[in-house]
Amino acid sequence: DPYKQRLYKYDLYQESLEMNSEIVCFYENKKYPVLIASHIKPYIKCDESEKFDVNNGLLLSKNIDNLFDSGWITFDNIGNVMYSNNLDIRIKKDLESQKLNKIYLNEERIKYLEYHRNYVFDKNKEYNY
Repeated sequence: DPYKQRLYKYDLYQESLEMNSEIVCFYENKKYPVLIASHIKPYIKCDESEKFDVNNGLLLSKNIDNLFDSGWITFDNIGNVMYSNNLDIRIKKDLESQKLNKIYLNEERIKYLEYHRNYVFDKNKEYNY
């Protein structure tokens, strides 16, 4: 539902504004011209109550969203990034200097992150060439 998707993204924007006084990537804390309203538990796996639950979302830059959605990275319960063993070392070095801001880590969002770690994140991913 495009309307509900816009509301979902708007709610994440509002959360960012309330927490930071500006709209930023929840992980990189940077203001990008385009941010993705990324589902933590994939939309296709959600029941009706989870699909547009703001706690099932993170506002991410395109690169971080792609790595997160593809299971190359995830976050622990305090916001540290976890990455697949096969992720390029240069990307790991870039990622390790940042952290998912703990102001976003409420109890509900942590439950969704646990789902992501258990069912989306894959430590043994292989590169697709």
